[in-house]
Amino acid sequence: MDSIAPFARQEGFSSYLLKEKRYSQHTETAYIQDVAQFFSFLLGEQLDCNSLSPKDIRRYMFHLNSIRLSRTSINRKLSAVRTYYKYLMIQGLITVNPAAEIKGLKKEKRLAEYIPEQKLEDLFELMPEATDFVSARARLILELLYGTGMRLSELIYLKTRDVLLSENMLKVLGKGNKERLIPINHSLGQAFTQYYHFQEAVQTPIEYVLLTDSGRKLYPMFVHRLVTQWISTVSSQQKKSPHVLRHSFATHLLNKGADINSIKELLGHASLAATQVYTHNSIERLKEIYNQTHPGA
Repeated sequence: MDSIAPFARQEGFSSYLLKEKRYSQHTETAYIQDVAQFFSFLLGEQLDCNSLSPKDIRRYMFHLNSIRLSRTSINRKLSAVRTYYKYLMIQGLITVNPAAEIKGLKKEKRLAEYIPEQKLEDLFELMPEATDFVSARARLILELLYGTGMRLSELIYLKTRDVLLSENMLKVLGKGNKERLIPINHSLGQAFTQYYHFQEAVQTPIEYVLLTDSGRKLYPMFVHRLVTQWISTVSSQQKKSPHVLRHSFATHLLNKGADINSIKELLGHASLAATQVYTHNSIERLKEIYNQTHPGA
């Protein structure tokens, strides 16, 4: 049986993730980085990648915990390593997956952070009218994230053919390559119209909706910087990521009386359990209102 050089089979693993597992490009990139980080740890610890034991995998998890990585991130990295060794087994390179029986860490119970509705209204009022490609793109990014609740990866990989303006709908390709439809509200529809008007100046064969100034597909850090910049104009809260706008979308819908099953479908959650975290936000909001208004509070 061949020895396995540290992550020498990256190309085959990448193909396995995309074609066999049908993971998204975003997940494939994350898993490749996670496995590369794992092998870097093995080299630093002088561990033989050909004869790992479950104890070695636990050592790695302990290391990730010691550098204060969140439990969610640790579990994802464990999943990446487990999937990689499963791939090696399929290839006949190993007979035992050392990560197969390792359980992930129990996730911390915490409320999903969101931005109050009034602050987001203030944000969109503060944004100037679109007068060029850059300002139109900024508004469309924020309108998309808050108006649809889509994930960052879904935003970046949104294709022009999936924007159905005549039907006021978007087709979004989510986790596990599952497609869902999301309505386009009036404000978002206007943002699309303005953006497409200025986009004509960008010389590129257009496949993806959102582009850089040079006509290339957007990248995550670009969106993170833009969202952080604009949220900072109305909020001093610590978390200002694109995902906070997704949380805000779901929380505000729930506060307005939307059915939780409908919110689940809009968010593209595989199970209702993932959506129920937003009910805790609504309960906390009810407590806050009660304490502020009830005479006996």
